[in-house]
Order: sequence, then C-alpha cells, then structure tokens
Amino acid sequence: MTELSEDVEAELELLRAMYAEPDELSVDGASVAVVLRPHTGGEEVQRFVEAELCLSLSAPYPTAAAGVTLRRVRGLLDDEERRLLRVVRARAADEAGECCAYSLVTCALDELTEMNTGGDCAICRDELFGDSGDGGGVFLSKCYHSFHAKCLERWWSAYEPPAPSSGGDGAADGGTTGGAPP
Repeated sequence: MTELSEDVEAELELLRAMYAEPDELSVDGASVAVVLRPHTGGEEVQRFVEAELCLSLSAPYPTAAAGVTLRRVRGLLDDEERRLLRVVRARAADEAGECCAYSLVTCALDELTEMNTGGDCAICRDELFGDSGDGGGVFLSKCYHSFHAKCLERWWSAYEPPAPSSGGDGAADGGTTGGAPP
C-alpha cells in the first residue's frame, strides 16, 4: 500500500467527514471515488444526472496534478461528460502543487448541479421543460434517462406487441410475449 503524506491523509479525512454515507465515498490507498449527486434542495425527483468522480492522489501528488476520471455516469450526454471531465482536469492542473481533492470534488459537484437542468427528451430531443407543446409531464427512468410522458407513451405504443390471435402464448393470462423493445 502506498504511504500517503500527512497533507493527503488530512485531505482524505476531510472527504470522509463530508461524505459519511457508505455509498458516497470509497478510499483505497491513494484512489478516491466520490458519488456526485447535484444539489436539488432534497428533491430527488429533480435529480437528472449523477456521476462518480475518481481521483488518483498517489505520488507525485500534490506536486503534480491529481488524476481525474469519471465512471458510473448517468443522465449526461457524451459531450456533457467530456465537458465535466475537462473542467475538473483543468482545475486539477491549475491547483497542482497544493492539496486540492476537496476543491476538485466541489468543482465537479458545482458543474454537475449546473448540468442538472433536465436536458432534452431522449426521444424527440426537445427541451424537457421548454415550451414543446407536449401537454404532459416528464418521466425519469431509474437510469436517469428523461422523456416527455407523451413521447414515451407514443414510443411504447409503436413497439407494443400485437395481441395474439390465439391464447396459446401466455399473453392472455398475463404473461409477456417478449415483443417489448430491448
């Protein structure tokens, strides 16, 4: 196991205090992973994005910039994910020479919160909360894909399996025909 400097150990202790829940922070030697959930005033239904920020704080950190990667990204488009990574890596480069893990986590969380606007419907690509005339609400899946309720309804109807002509396949008694989209 890599021996960490006192400054890096103190920085990790601060992160442990800030992210006390078991699913929010994991530390393995000089590798740190923080689950970032945007600020929503406690309203989980208003959370449309999430990501895990991974920092490498091994030597020569803090003399050199911390390594920064993302994983388990949910709800961001590829270009948004690249932007988040670019912003945090730029901050890491700017703050090379000093302990900055907390600053990097804060930077990433602020960016993610800013990106947490709901974005576009994954089907029609119009703004979720804009004046798209969809006439309905918004559906947020467990994987953080967001849809206009009407768009999802139309999409699902288009892929609904046809009713069986005879009751031999189990659909008539509540079974599924396997015709739903993957």
